[in-house]
Amino acid sequence: MNFFTRHLRESEENYFEHFLVTFSTAFWLIGTGLILLCHAVLPFLFVSKAGNNVRKINQVMQKRVEFFSKKK
Repeated sequence: MNFFTRHLRESEENYFEHFLVTFSTAFWLIGTGLILLCHAVLPFLFVSKAGNNVRKINQVMQKRVEFFSKKK
């Protein structure tokens, strides 16, 4: 099994599908990190936004884990 394609085969995604999911998740995480940095300096900004984002990201990731674990 090719080292570079094993993960894609295991997740049953092509490169483009995997790229879209991981890139959008990374972008979302980076954005949440920037919100947290702003909140650290100015605590009255984004009081609940970062926590809400983390919960949503976790829900999305859990659904993906459940989906792929059912396929096996």
